[in-house]
Amino acid sequence: MQSAPLEARVGNIEYIPGPLLSAHSRIVPGTEQHAHEIMALRESKPEFKNKWVWTADFSMYKKEGEDAFLYFAPRGHNLIFRDIENATNQLIRAGNYIPSKKGIDEVVASAAAGKTLKIRISDLQLVKDNPSDAYGHFDVDPNNLDALNPDQRSFVEAIYGDSKPGNRVYVLTSDYVKNELRGKEDSAIARASWLYRADFGSRFYASGRDVDFAYFGLLGVLKEAPKAPQKIEGTAAPISSNAQYTPEGILNYLATNPIRDEKLAAALLNHANIFYQSKAPKA
Repeated sequence: MQSAPLEARVGNIEYIPGPLLSAHSRIVPGTEQHAHEIMALRESKPEFKNKWVWTADFSMYKKEGEDAFLYFAPRGHNLIFRDIENATNQLIRAGNYIPSKKGIDEVVASAAAGKTLKIRISDLQLVKDNPSDAYGHFDVDPNNLDALNPDQRSFVEAIYGDSKPGNRVYVLTSDYVKNELRGKEDSAIARASWLYRADFGSRFYASGRDVDFAYFGLLGVLKEAPKAPQKIEGTAAPISSNAQYTPEGILNYLATNPIRDEKLAAALLNHANIFYQSKAPKA
């Protein structure tokens, strides 16, 4: 389920800060980093160690019979990134993202094909910090993974890969998922995944909803800025789509791009006169 760190395959990985929607808009699609890729990058690039990072891992929750399951999918099946504007809006307003039926079926099929990890949430033996929390956690001793049960260990290895794991993992509780999806077995809910700073134990959260927080960010390949059009000597530069069509803006444009065609200049002057005469106050 894991791939080689993307840095070895595509460009230079950079940290793009900001809310998930705005940060994601600046990244080349498909270069977002999984938690295990971020952990590997933190070893070679210490400047990434203490960043709060949204990850490419997709956490989808589903009720099946009397049990609740977590589908932990890789970047290629991240339905939040694929539907980023709608998904982030739902997470901010309602706390959960509800994928399309087609997307849900895709993730379920990827689990059947062995490309996505499927875990019964109750097998993770989660502990709540507060009784009212929708999420719980299990602790991890990074130096003794044998202390974990088989399902906890499989999940930790899927998150962190070959890197030394973090010390805690957060997941939505089974009760919360079953209550949210009662009578909706064909549906699912999803949360954003994120990795905590290294100095706080590189904890992993499969329960993120506060996607509008500005102190988070994404790791990926930054999109290239659009190139400015070349100006041909003796011609006026094209007016930018961001140009201010005000008298001052037009004058500023003409100051740096004078019109050398006498007929065009006369026509523009005539139209300007007609315009201002129409705006003149009537007696």
